[in-house]
Amino acid sequence: MNTMKEPNLFWAVCLLLIKPKKFVELSVAHSSDSASKGNQSARKQEQVRTKRLRRALGRGALYTALAILCGAVSGYILGTWVGGLGELASWLIEVVALGIFVTATLALLGWEIRSWGGNTLPEKVNRWVFRRLYWFGTFLVTLRAAWLQMGS
Repeated sequence: MNTMKEPNLFWAVCLLLIKPKKFVELSVAHSSDSASKGNQSARKQEQVRTKRLRRALGRGALYTALAILCGAVSGYILGTWVGGLGELASWLIEVVALGIFVTATLALLGWEIRSWGGNTLPEKVNRWVFRRLYWFGTFLVTLRAAWLQMGS
C-alpha cells in the first residue's frame, strides 16, 4: 500500500509541462505498486505515459487554437459579407454549440467500452467523435463571438 502523501496536482502539472523528467520521478515515487518503484521497467513505463500525456495536451491545445482561429476567421468573413448577426441566428448558434458540447460530454463512454490496450475500434471511434464534436462546438462559439463583433 502506498502511504506517501499525494502530490499537489498543480505542481505535478507544472512539472509535466516544464520538467517532464522530474514528473517521471514523481510519478514513479507515487506508484501504487511499491515493488516497482526501483524497477527500471516501471520508470520506462512512466516515461512512455508522460510522453503520451504531453503529446495529447499539445495536440489538444493545437486543435483548440485551430478551432478558435477558424471560427474567428469565419465570423469575420460572415460579418463582412453578410452583415451583422441577428438575435435569432445568434441564439441558434449558441444553442447548437451548447447542444454539441453536452452531447459530446454525455455520449463519451469510458469504462463501459474499455479494453486492456485501449485501441479497439469502438474506443477509437468514441475518442474521434468526442474530439470532433468539441472542435465544432468551439468553432461555433468563436464564430458567433467574432460575427457579433463584426456587426457592432
